[in-house]
Amino acid sequence: MDLILYFRKVVLMNNYDFNVSNHGSIYVLTAITEDAVQWATDHLPDDAPQWEGGVAIEANYLWAILEGIDADGLTVNS
Repeated sequence: MDLILYFRKVVLMNNYDFNVSNHGSIYVLTAITEDAVQWATDHLPDDAPQWEGGVAIEANYLWAILEGIDADGLTVNS
């Protein structure tokens, strides 16, 4: 099984829409559910840098994005 598909399956079993992981100076936000994919499509730039199956986000932008996710009723595993 592909590692990313396995990862998404494990996170999905925990009922999270997104996963966020810290990689030092950037964070990676990974959409897990279809609702999360739609949210990311609607709210993140089309040219946002992709990394490890998610979107690379500078630390200074992360909080605003997480607040938007929460305001729309989605959940994040960190």
